[in-house]
Amino acid sequence: MSINATLIIQMIVFLILVGFTMKYVWPPIAKALDERASKIAAGLSAADKAKADLAVANQRVEQQLSAARTDAAKRLADAERLAQQMVEEAKGRASEEAAKIIAAARA
Repeated sequence: MSINATLIIQMIVFLILVGFTMKYVWPPIAKALDERASKIAAGLSAADKAKADLAVANQRVEQQLSAARTDAAKRLADAERLAQQMVEEAKGRASEEAAKIIAAARA
């Protein structure tokens, strides 16, 4: 099997092409791939931070809602107690007034 000059020239041209590609074409591609990977990593990091911030905000909202519910229940209980007190006072005044009317009628 003989190796002729065409095969040798093709091998040399191929090696030149590989060298040119490795020196001038591959570095920008590798740089672009690295930049893209870092942007993706930054995006994922930002998404994780946003998720953590959302969890904290949700917890704070739940605490505020719980406090508001507790405050509303307390105010409702106070209002019911005050209404009951007012009813009792009105009943007391009505009983006194009735007693006065009955006493006046008997006199």
